[in-house]
Amino acid sequence: MARKQHKPALLIVEQPWWQLSEKPCQESVLPYLQGLAKRVDCETYYASFFDLASLRTSLAHLAEAGVNHTGGETYLYIAGHGSGRRLGGGEGRSINVASLIIELKVLAGLLQQFGAPLTGVIIGSCELGRNDIDWAVAMQGTSLRWIVGYRYSVGWFASTQVDLALLHAALQKGGIMTTDGKWQMLSDFRHALSLFSPDYRIHHRINEHGNTVSSANLRETLVVVGQPAGSGQRPVVWDGNDIWLEEPSLD
Repeated sequence: MARKQHKPALLIVEQPWWQLSEKPCQESVLPYLQGLAKRVDCETYYASFFDLASLRTSLAHLAEAGVNHTGGETYLYIAGHGSGRRLGGGEGRSINVASLIIELKVLAGLLQQFGAPLTGVIIGSCELGRNDIDWAVAMQGTSLRWIVGYRYSVGWFASTQVDLALLHAALQKGGIMTTDGKWQMLSDFRHALSLFSPDYRIHHRINEHGNTVSSANLRETLVVVGQPAGSGQRPVVWDGNDIWLEEPSLD
């Protein structure tokens, strides 16, 4: 039987980014997150998904890691394309937000049984962050304390660096506190993201003629939905103006 650890666990579920016929050498978030894990002393667990059925199977498989981390916290990183209210690339393989929320709640419940609560989720996908009300609903009745996403399409490498900084903070003791109220949680997110300029243009879309169609900076793109532990707490949505300005909203 595996030895139980109190160190945190990082679960990673990733959809292949491109067809092999289009791009034989596939990028993956895994090497970046494995390097981070060595730095902060946590365990990583990885699985792939292609559609809703395989996502369900992969999350159930990753939930088994909880048996090794009783007394510790668990975090989930979802990596894949996104568009509007759908996770994943391709019409036949994409997953709607409502189905994703169901699977997140199931995962949180399984991990809670092992005493390794799911505390935070980063959705490393374009546009899914705009569904902040849905993510607030996803937290209800679970151990989840925060979900991070992006409102617009974002560059793969740049957004991965932001995600790494957030996980670097979360995976360290006292990095992102979830038991000391909304002010402390927001302060911790602000500190973790202080490495980045809010004015960096992380979203940039061009047409076939090379002309800019739309653009947005990090302040306009990043969204955090947080709900500290404790009775009477309810989810709050923080955007870039809350994170990088002096007078954030706590309502």
